[in-house]
Amino acid sequence: MNLEALSVYVSSGKTGETLCGRLQNHDNRLMSEREQKLICSRKINGRYIRIQPEGRAGWYTNWYSAVLCEVMAFT
Repeated sequence: MNLEALSVYVSSGKTGETLCGRLQNHDNRLMSEREQKLICSRKINGRYIRIQPEGRAGWYTNWYSAVLCEVMAFT
């Protein structure tokens, strides 16, 4: 699996994103476990969530796939 991690960003608009955290794909954990949970290290106010996939360094290609069925955000 070429997927290294998923980075989660929070923003109030199209600019000014703040990194909430990263979900690492150790031992293909992102694909084998049904549910993933990320808690921001500090409170971040925002309206939008962006999830950025990151490919593994040194691989021939950065092609990977991930299906996000549901994303929930709580305050």
